[in-house]
Amino acid sequence: ASETDSTKMEEAGSNMET
Repeated sequence: ASETDSTKMEEAGSNMET
């Protein structure tokens, strides 16, 4: 994700979920 802060935050959350 490198489009906007929203996408970056979503990616980080996904990584933390696992």
